[in-house]
Amino acid sequence: PLSVGRPSQYKSTTQSMNASYDLAPLLLSLSASHEKIAYNDLQLSDGTVASQDFRDADQWSVEGKITYAPSDVAALAIRGRWQHARAKISARTNDKIEFAVSHSADVGMFRGAGTIGYLRQNFSNPQFRDFQGIVYQGQVSWYITPLLTISASGGRSLENSGVPTVGLVTTYS
Repeated sequence: PLSVGRPSQYKSTTQSMNASYDLAPLLLSLSASHEKIAYNDLQLSDGTVASQDFRDADQWSVEGKITYAPSDVAALAIRGRWQHARAKISARTNDKIEFAVSHSADVGMFRGAGTIGYLRQNFSNPQFRDFQGIVYQGQVSWYITPLLTISASGGRSLENSGVPTVGLVTTYS
């Protein structure tokens, strides 16, 4: 609210390293990243300062991927990812592991792509429930002209709700 004083400000930083090696028709890639959000102290309208450190968050991740592309019109990939996140605001530290297989192919003026995978997320705080499950997504595109494309997509994703009593949110699109 405006009565609090100046709006919250924060600094967001991201560092990442990526490496890939092309062994046509195989492409190997590995990446690592760190993201940090650090909130500045909040100056209240009465002149006092309120620390916002409890809102800070960190996230580390490592991902490896192998892509097999025997031609320009088809590819198959296998991906694995580990992510560790820490948010002070809810004492919510978690580890997420994902494995996925994806495929894409072009046939004439159509392109189809799909991914199916497995996701598992574990929390250190017993208030938050661990979850796991199958995730997937797919898309079909029709390239009618160089300037006009019609696409249809759908999928299923799993996310943490952020509410201890709810745990998992499954989204279908």
